[in-house]
Amino acid sequence: MRVSSWFSMEAIEKIFVFSGQQFSNLLYIGLTLLFACMYTFPSVQVYINIQLVASLSAVFFVLYILRSFNKILLRNILLLILGYSSLMYLVAIPGDFKYGFLHPALSAWYFVFPGILCSDIIRRGNRFNIKIVAVVSCILLSIVLFNSVSQLQVNPTMMRDMTASIMDKDQNVLYKLQNIGGFGFSYTCGMLLVFTVALLLYRRWTFLWRLIIWSSILFLAYFVMNANFTTLLLLTFGVLLYTIYINIKSTALRFIIVCLAPIAIFTFPILLQSASEFYSGTVIGDKLDRMYLSFFGEGDVSDFSGARSQIQLDILKESIFSPIWGHNVTSGTNAFLYSASHSSFLGTLLATGLLGLYFHYKLLYIVFVNCTAKYKLFWKNIILPVIVYYSFLSIFNPAETPELSSSLFEIIPLIIKIIYNNKYEKLEN
Repeated sequence: MRVSSWFSMEAIEKIFVFSGQQFSNLLYIGLTLLFACMYTFPSVQVYINIQLVASLSAVFFVLYILRSFNKILLRNILLLILGYSSLMYLVAIPGDFKYGFLHPALSAWYFVFPGILCSDIIRRGNRFNIKIVAVVSCILLSIVLFNSVSQLQVNPTMMRDMTASIMDKDQNVLYKLQNIGGFGFSYTCGMLLVFTVALLLYRRWTFLWRLIIWSSILFLAYFVMNANFTTLLLLTFGVLLYTIYINIKSTALRFIIVCLAPIAIFTFPILLQSASEFYSGTVIGDKLDRMYLSFFGEGDVSDFSGARSQIQLDILKESIFSPIWGHNVTSGTNAFLYSASHSSFLGTLLATGLLGLYFHYKLLYIVFVNCTAKYKLFWKNIILPVIVYYSFLSIFNPAETPELSSSLFEIIPLIIKIIYNNKYEKLEN
C-alpha cells in the first residue's frame, strides 16, 4: 500500500505542483539576475538600450509582480510617471511623442524598476532568494569595479575621459565591452562607501562581518580617491563626516566635533593646499590648486566649481520666468542650458519646473521608502546618509545611471533586509 500510494494521482499531482513551483521560482530568480546584469554590466548596455530594458521590465512586472503588488502604490507610481512625461511632452519637447512623452516615461520606469523588483523579492519572504540576489548583484558590481581599478593603473584619467567624451568613441565602446565603468560607477562607489561606513559605526559586528565591511571600505575608498572626479571626492568626504557625526553616541565627542568645525572652516585653504599637493600632477590636483589660488586673488573663483557653475546660475535665472511648469528646451539658449546643465535637479527644473521636480523626486521617494520603510531601526543612522548623498549628487551631477539605480534601490535595501533578518527581526517583533 505504501509503494502504491507513491503512484496515486494525489501524490503525482503534488510532485508536479512542487516541481512547477520550483521551476517558477528558478525562472523568477534567473530573470531577476539577468536584469541585474543589464543594470550593472557596461558590455550588456552596449547592445541593450534603456527603452528596451524598460519594456522588458514592464512585461516582467505584469507576469510576475502585478498580481501581488500594492495597487495604491502602483497607481501613485504610474500617475507620477504620467505627470512628469506629460510635462515633457506639453512643455519641454512639445509635440514630439517619442522623445517628449515615450522616452521620459520609459526612462522614469527604468530607473525605479530595481526598487519595484526589490520590494517584490522582500515581499515573497524567501531568505535564500534574497541572499542570492544580493550576493550575485554585489559580485557583478565588484567585477566592473575591479576591472576599472585595473585599468586606472594604465590610464589614470580613463573614467573622466569616458565621461567627458574626450575619448575616441571606438575606444569608449571597447572599454565598455571589457566591463570597465565610468562616471556612474565612481559615484556608486561613493554612495556605497557612505553606506558601509554607516554600517560599521552602527553596531558591533562579528569578526566575519567586520572583515567584509572593512575590506569593502578600503577598496571603495581607494576607488573614490583615484577616480579623478573632484565633486566625487568632496561630496563623499562631506557626507562621510555627517555619517560619522550622527553615529557617534557620545555627547561629549559630538560637542568636540562641533567646536572643531569652525577651525576646519578657517583652515580650509590649508587643507585644500595639502589635498592639491597629494594629487599633484593629476586633473584633481590641478583643479584643487586653482581653487586654492582663488582664495588669495591669484586665480579665478569660478574654478571652485568650474565653468559649469555659470551655466547652472543661468539655469536658475531662466527658471524664474517659468518656475511652475518649465520651458521649451528644443532650441535656442534653453536647449544649450538643458544639455549642459550637468545636474538632474537643474535639468528637471529648467525643462519641467517645480511640478516636474515634484513628480520626479516624489517618484524616487515612494519607491525607495517602499523598500526600506519597515526597517525603522536603520533609518537615521544608515539609510539617511545614503539619501543625503544621493540628494546632493542629483544637484551637482546627473544621477540617473543604471548602476546607481541598482545600488540605491536593490543592493542597499537587500543588504539591510539580510541584516534585519539575522539580528533585529525578533527584537522588533
